[in-house]
Amino acid sequence: MVVKDWEVLCIHNGNEVIGIWPLYIRQKGPWKIICNPPLTPYCGPFLIYPEEQKTERKIAFENKHYKEMINQCPDFALFDLNLPLYFKNSLEFHWNAFQDRKRFTYLIDLSIAEDQLWSNLKESTRRQVMKAQKTLKLKAHENFHQLEKNVQSSFEKQSRAYPISDPDLMQRLNNYVQKHDCGQLWTAYEENKAHASLLMLYDKDSAYYLMGGAESSLKNSGAMSLLIWKAILTAKEKGLSTFNTEGSTNPKIEPFLRGFGGELTAFSNLYQEGSKFFQFAKKLKP
Repeated sequence: MVVKDWEVLCIHNGNEVIGIWPLYIRQKGPWKIICNPPLTPYCGPFLIYPEEQKTERKIAFENKHYKEMINQCPDFALFDLNLPLYFKNSLEFHWNAFQDRKRFTYLIDLSIAEDQLWSNLKESTRRQVMKAQKTLKLKAHENFHQLEKNVQSSFEKQSRAYPISDPDLMQRLNNYVQKHDCGQLWTAYEENKAHASLLMLYDKDSAYYLMGGAESSLKNSGAMSLLIWKAILTAKEKGLSTFNTEGSTNPKIEPFLRGFGGELTAFSNLYQEGSKFFQFAKKLKP
């Protein structure tokens, strides 16, 4: 099934759907690139397993149906996709010339007591939280424009291009969060000056630090540390099991996220360059 910018791979057993994989396809010049959609850290296949499968049969089931999905996959110049944490079996992808390149996040166990969560924070992170608590106030709100403004400021500070080009994306995200009651947005203020904003999403089990950013001229106020700490405590109050920081491979960002005391957790990034012309063009790029 094809929808604008998407193609959905479907596996059937008779009239029953037993597997589905929505693929986001980005057009870059002449190239079709299968990748994660904006603001979607993970995007992977879903299989409906038969009940009471033994481990051997489960792996065989996965291999068979992942192979069918690979065969259904549209032509691409590049396949570069982060998969959900539940995805463990990339054997069939290895056998079909995909690379399974590991990415990492930090998962915080919310079942432990609040004082233990606080103790698990790096000392410098605790200092940043306490510093921010002295001067900043947190406000829960629905102003996604303020969030986007702070995120854009963070990208400018890092001399990186803001990755969201769709002008309506933030409004759609806002509408979705409000409709399904699946997230919370905070901004840290000093008087009337916004220092930083953070958006946390959650499902029935886990909370996710989806996006956040600080005003570049105020980034040393500790606002982001305070916001993440607030999100962790809120997720715990909701009875969720884990807080997912979403991780980062950026060596300047990773130490900040590591400071919140989560468990380093690997997940899969499936990668394949599907066009020799694309490979050649990459080598020519200065």
